[in-house]
Amino acid sequence: MKTTHQRAHASRRGSALALALMIVTIVALLSAMMLQLSSAHWRREAGAVDQKRAFYIAEAGLSEAIYGLLQGNSGIVGTQELPVRFGDGVFWTQAESDAQDIVHIESTALCGQARAKLAIAIELYYDNALNLGAFSGRNMTIGAGAYIDAYNSKNGPYSAPLPGAMLYRATVGSNGDVSVGGLRGLVPTTILGNVTPGPDKSVSVALGGNVVGNTSPRADSVELPLITIPAASWFGPMTVSPAGTGLLPSGTYAGPNMTIGTNATGTIVGPAIVVVDSLHLAGSARLRVDSSVGPVEIYVSQAMTTTALSSIVNVTGDPRGLSLWLDMSTRTGGVLSFAHQGAFHGSIYAPRADVAIAANAPVYGSVVAGGLTLAPGAQFHIDVSAGDLGSTDMSLSVLHWRPVAVPREIAGDLRYEPLADFAARGVALPAPGAGHVPIDMAVEYTRDDGEVRTFRGTEEAFDRSVVDAVIEEVVQPPVRTENRVGERRSWAAIDDPVTAKLKPVKGERGMGPRDDDDDDD
Repeated sequence: MKTTHQRAHASRRGSALALALMIVTIVALLSAMMLQLSSAHWRREAGAVDQKRAFYIAEAGLSEAIYGLLQGNSGIVGTQELPVRFGDGVFWTQAESDAQDIVHIESTALCGQARAKLAIAIELYYDNALNLGAFSGRNMTIGAGAYIDAYNSKNGPYSAPLPGAMLYRATVGSNGDVSVGGLRGLVPTTILGNVTPGPDKSVSVALGGNVVGNTSPRADSVELPLITIPAASWFGPMTVSPAGTGLLPSGTYAGPNMTIGTNATGTIVGPAIVVVDSLHLAGSARLRVDSSVGPVEIYVSQAMTTTALSSIVNVTGDPRGLSLWLDMSTRTGGVLSFAHQGAFHGSIYAPRADVAIAANAPVYGSVVAGGLTLAPGAQFHIDVSAGDLGSTDMSLSVLHWRPVAVPREIAGDLRYEPLADFAARGVALPAPGAGHVPIDMAVEYTRDDGEVRTFRGTEEAFDRSVVDAVIEEVVQPPVRTENRVGERRSWAAIDDPVTAKLKPVKGERGMGPRDDDDDDD
């Protein structure tokens, strides 16, 4: 009996151990399952946080690219091989322009194992109207046999484009209709660039006329801002007697008029600002502008007249060295018939006046006027750098914003964490401000899908694998935009306005005596 009882007791202890072991196993399995669920939930939460971070980093990339565009850079920030670091992730951007000059920016961001990509399309507006090239606020007339092309004075003096090698497109436009003449004898009217009429307006080209570019109308009219006359020290009348000479050293001057008599020569040395009510050049008079140190800006508030054989000579031949700001109105006789002898290197801005360019006065620069007429046989060589003078503030309009698919080769490798990878390789990622790619080349090309795009950046950043055919390729220096109207400055200040410090130069007596009665004004 005792043996049987012991056996039963041992059997009960074995059953209890098995039950306990089963319970422990179940609890362990439940704990493992809870741990796995908790870990999966944590990974999902961490992944969601990283995905939001990647999204916001991509948005920051778009903002940084747009800032770069407004500063004159390409809009490209970093590259896939060397992105920029932002917060807990990295990003890089790409920027291209299409045939309508709409800038398309794509920003790709990586944060942990999350990826995001955003795209935006913007249209940039330059407040500096000198960028318009040849523009008329009303209808424009281009006479028979006229010739219009474009060049960049930053790259040196003008040289005629070779056949089939148009490096720069002329920008010709108006808020009204544009009439293009035909043959003048055997010489055809030639415009190497786009002619853009106003909204719902058109371009009429006579037989023999040739426009190498687009003639579609613009969507909205261009508002020509009124001129702000800068403050200048009163100097009095600035007059050079017939057959005499006169000099205005670098400085700021204001007076009722500037008159250069018959066969006389007046010289203005830049940097200088001259503000007058009227400017008159008598027969065979010469107004010389020496812009070798800095540009010369002349503001005329009422009237400007040039007579036969008179001339305005920019001795450096650089159109950026001379700008005429004509605030006169057609209601007060504000019509400038540019009876100029020889070439004119400079820019004319007359938003309320009519300007007529004669055949014997080839223009190198920019002319923007309330009304613009080119005489038969006139020549106009538009300087694409003319906008470096004056206000070059830039605004933009957002056309669309949208998320886009992340490329498969980037989205597929979820094990790749960029910050850890670059840290392991000892690579220091640049900050966003140091990752901007400047402009040193521009390529207009056709993509594989037939779309025309323009890339602006460095040779290394240009992906030629998507190019079907190159239309035009230009090498150019970075563009700076930090210049303003009415601030007398040297060329050093224009080329590098951040580091150059221009000390004021006091005005001295030059053309004509000072009106001492007005010293206290």
